[in-house]
Amino acid sequence: MVRRGPQFGIDLTHPHVLVRFTVDDAQGQMSASAIQSLVTRTFAAVMSIPAPPAVRLPGAVIVMVRLPHDDPDDVRAIQTDVTTIAEKLTGQLSLGTTVISGICRVPGDFPHAHRELRDIGAIARSFDWGTKVIALDDLGLFRVIVSSGHVKEALHFAHSYVAAVRDHDDGTLLATWRAFVAADGKVQATAQSLDVHENTIRYRLGRIREICRRDPTSLDTMLSAKMAFQVLELAGQ
Repeated sequence: MVRRGPQFGIDLTHPHVLVRFTVDDAQGQMSASAIQSLVTRTFAAVMSIPAPPAVRLPGAVIVMVRLPHDDPDDVRAIQTDVTTIAEKLTGQLSLGTTVISGICRVPGDFPHAHRELRDIGAIARSFDWGTKVIALDDLGLFRVIVSSGHVKEALHFAHSYVAAVRDHDDGTLLATWRAFVAADGKVQATAQSLDVHENTIRYRLGRIREICRRDPTSLDTMLSAKMAFQVLELAGQ
């Protein structure tokens, strides 16, 4: 990349992200070069930029997109544009999950980013994430799990961690626990999200404490529950 990048207008002094589109090769209606060209043309049209560098690999097209600044907000803006691009491509290509890498700041970041995208793409197929557009930075702890290669163990942990509460009632307590974790442990925000009184949340947290014999408000439990709920959400469960 360092040697050949300038020949293709790639300035590695600027930050970039990689965008991996999963493409079903079984369709066979378009050549690899035609698919790559369609993707880059759509990028150019949606983002009002020159067609970005891209490569067509079996089952995927990977696009290299320059960021205006080394700023996570720019990645979120890219995610919005990529969502639009994926929607436009859906009618012409059979797409799976689209994944956006973290920010690549130096040439050595790109191989690592590519491996992460490939691994997340494999997980997306096994979990049937459909046509979602996901930024790796949004995956939080799950990103570490994928890198470790222990996804099945993580899924088992997640089911085991919430099993007692999940099996106890009609789902009210589990939904409250999810909302409490999503609200970073704030009772008032949890009550607002569920449209109930704060005392109701406190009562339910007490019931969760009794059932699973863990304090749902403690930092350790919050972190474990956050990971468990994220794994279950990403697994569509």
